Amino acid sequence: MGAIQQLENATFFVDGPGGTGKTDLYCALLASLRSKQSDLAKLIQRAKTIIWYEATMMHHHAFEALDRTFTDLTDIDLPFGGKIMIFGGDFRQVLPVIRKEFLLRVGDGNEDVIMDDMVKLLECMVIPWESEHSINQLIAKIFPDLEDHINDATYMVERAVVTPTNEDVDMLNEKIINMFPDLLKTMYSFDSVEDDPRNFYQPEFLNSISLVVCLRTS
Repeated sequence: MGAIQQLENATFFVDGPGGTGKTDLYCALLASLRSKQSDLAKLIQRAKTIIWYEATMMHHHAFEALDRTFTDLTDIDLPFGGKIMIFGGDFRQVLPVIRKEFLLRVGDGNEDVIMDDMVKLLECMVIPWESEHSINQLIAKIFPDLEDHINDATYMVERAVVTPTNEDVDMLNEKIINMFPDLLKTMYSFDSVEDDPRNFYQPEFLNSISLVVCLRTS
């Protein structure tokens, strides 16, 4: 707050394990600094401080792009256009996140290492690779008794499989959806209404629509 009040150019990084109050800190800072703006560019020009939460998850290109954008908008040749930057995150919490597990020891540099400074994963975190069987094991572990919970929203939102590539995402999604016991039904999507003055609701236009959303029905 001192840097903000003195109009100083400064960059901060807030480091702390999950649950230590980083989000509350950011909300308190924003509540103290935020004012109403009518335009995004004007908001950026007038803003004194920018808070970037979970910065540890971002690619360095995102920071470089923001730096150039702010410099262009403010016409100030300083890092991030002279804005006070507050980056936050937890390098020990880069995915996956496991509360009270060995990731904190890894992040603090206290976990034993093997050859080439590599850390061996705990047995309880590993599924031995046996091709298709291992994938089925993973799905069964994350989504146990899936067929009994297909209409249970709480069950669904509490579970996710994180993968490094979109190809893996598509493969897992297809396998999991095919496990649902109900028949497949195609639902068509349209973003207009009958009294649309542009007449996009007319049958000849509807027949040309190729966007299809596939859902499973109960």
